[in-house]
Amino acid sequence: MLKFIGGTNYISVSNYLKKIYNCSIIPIIDYAKEYSKKEYDVIKYDKELTSVISQINKQHINKDIAYACKLSSYLPYNKEEYIDKFVKKIINTSHRDKYIFFDSEYTNIRQQEDYVFDKIIEKYQDIDNLHIFKTYQMYKKNSLNEIENDIKKFDKIGIKLVRGAYYSYNNDELFKIKQHTDDNYNNAINYLINNTNNKICLATHNKISVDYSISLNAKENVMYAQLLGMGNDLTKYLIDNNKKVFKYIPYGNIFDIYPYLLRRLYENADMIKHI
Repeated sequence: MLKFIGGTNYISVSNYLKKIYNCSIIPIIDYAKEYSKKEYDVIKYDKELTSVISQINKQHINKDIAYACKLSSYLPYNKEEYIDKFVKKIINTSHRDKYIFFDSEYTNIRQQEDYVFDKIIEKYQDIDNLHIFKTYQMYKKNSLNEIENDIKKFDKIGIKLVRGAYYSYNNDELFKIKQHTDDNYNNAINYLINNTNNKICLATHNKISVDYSISLNAKENVMYAQLLGMGNDLTKYLIDNNKKVFKYIPYGNIFDIYPYLLRRLYENADMIKHI
């Protein structure tokens, strides 16, 4: 499991930052604790994010940087106040281009997440070197419609495509067949490359989708992301093709981030038999 995380604290993460910058990759700092249940959890999550932003800002000046934010970890308590403070903290750093990826794991709280995201993007979309990404889960049947509506709604919005984090056959909002999800993902790539100059991040380990985007003559607004411990060959392939690539660096106490680790183990089932 440790291959999928950058460590339990900032000291461990800092070692990964040096390696990743040397490989021409932009790190996404990801305190991977999801879904706060009470006020204490929100305060703990925010305190960690605030601390890691301060430390990275001191040690990695004038670098491009990205931060992941789990909206589910802010929702239960003073969400707008805390997220606004989080965004301002990043704006005030010395980094060159600043990227914020608002991650979305659960479909049942999507409306709450959309409400908060809309307020944030409306407030901060005009800051030149700040790029705020909303996550679209392409295993949702209406995800392409969501993308089309948001492009019409906002002048500047970052779009991150994922296939989906939590699958349930009992959820009628989701595709039941994986190929339908893959088709929807690639249809979104086609739509975005041909209809917007907004920044697009294809968060995928699927080379077919990557090659499809390249075949459409994707411009510099199209970027890519993979997870730590996964897709390293694809990451190198993209760098060799002069594409901008991000790498998620999840970290945190093992008990706080076990939902994240369980998903990684599920996605890498072949390795379990060797543990």
